[in-house]
Amino acid sequence: MILMSDSDTDYLSADEESVNIDEQLDIIPVEIASEVGEVIAHNEPVEFQRGLPDQHTYLGHEFNSIPGRVIFADDEIVELCIPDQSGMETVAPPLPGQTVPLGFFTWRARNTAAKIIQGNHTFGVLPREGSKYKVGTTVEILGWHEEPVDRSHINYLGIKAIGKARQRFEVLKTYSRREGDNVYQFAEVKILPEVSLSSVANSYISGHNLRLSKLSQLKSLSSVPSFIFDLYDPNILMEKIKLHVKTLDGTAILAVMPNSEILDICYWLILQLPFSEEFTMELLSMNCVVQRLRAILSVIGKFEQGVCCKECNSSLAVTSDSLALSLHGPHGTFVNPGGYIHDTLTYSNASGIDVITSPTMEFSWFPGYNWQIMICHSCGEHLGWKFTNKDLNPDNFFCFTKSSVSLRITKKEDSPENFWVM
Repeated sequence: MILMSDSDTDYLSADEESVNIDEQLDIIPVEIASEVGEVIAHNEPVEFQRGLPDQHTYLGHEFNSIPGRVIFADDEIVELCIPDQSGMETVAPPLPGQTVPLGFFTWRARNTAAKIIQGNHTFGVLPREGSKYKVGTTVEILGWHEEPVDRSHINYLGIKAIGKARQRFEVLKTYSRREGDNVYQFAEVKILPEVSLSSVANSYISGHNLRLSKLSQLKSLSSVPSFIFDLYDPNILMEKIKLHVKTLDGTAILAVMPNSEILDICYWLILQLPFSEEFTMELLSMNCVVQRLRAILSVIGKFEQGVCCKECNSSLAVTSDSLALSLHGPHGTFVNPGGYIHDTLTYSNASGIDVITSPTMEFSWFPGYNWQIMICHSCGEHLGWKFTNKDLNPDNFFCFTKSSVSLRITKKEDSPENFWVM
């Protein structure tokens, strides 16, 4: 394990894309400032600032930042503390690079969180109980603060925190251990590597005494047909995927695609589309970004634009109505007052839904907006939340949980190009 300095542990610090929370809140009509009051008086809606959801202001502002970053070596065997996962309403463990808001509000959960913070501030998230997959991810707590909790007339301090998923691991075994008055859950895990095909090619180049600096040079000298190399070129695969995403979604996702390494973009893209739990776990289980890209390419062309209820297959939305309300795209990860964590996707329009609660702004994930619970009109399944505020632009949108929706699939015959198993 390596502990190193990393600027992203101060997740509240400003960068070229981040926003100043206080300045942004001043223009959101939660408590209407005079300037905003003037705008509203003239019936001009205020443009919602997309940086706000990424700040998770509903958790509060005064966080204790934790310096440094924990990095485990590939194939290292590690013991990780495992918090109660009953509140993980996500389709899979968080993907590397994903920001995860956390709420430890029960007595047992807050004790586990305190133990993690006092240690290396890193814990593990396992696959869903009963899953055939054995892959999870480490989550590093970046900042935290305590807040009084009053449950059943027992007062104690709950813990709110922000974490970031870091590395994948294979679960070797799970067990519990008593320490003093508390019983904690642990997992022994093996850190999984990220295999790069370029590193394999470099080994080949070194072994054959070739002075080549790029894989493309090996391609030009090889007797293997060039289209074979193209099938495994991550940049070419990504460009093909982008064309399919544009067909599905227009430009809502591509417009905010990060300018990062292919590996980071791949994980980011998986979050932006309502892939199934099984397919997401398959992708997380793969050790190579090229394999993940080929897998995505093999299925993304089969999707229609329809987003449907996973329970009854009723139509709910179309992917071209994806709405990026954060700096990171239509996808968001949020925690509710009960500590339940949700992966969400936002759309500008929806059909086949019923709203079943009155509007409230309490604990709103999108500052300034009221929210209402929405369910499927056909089967009654909980789908997510409708957000509204006539003084903001957009004045309403629909926030679906990824676990409640799926993409409608048009069956097509597989072609050799789409065959992704390596």
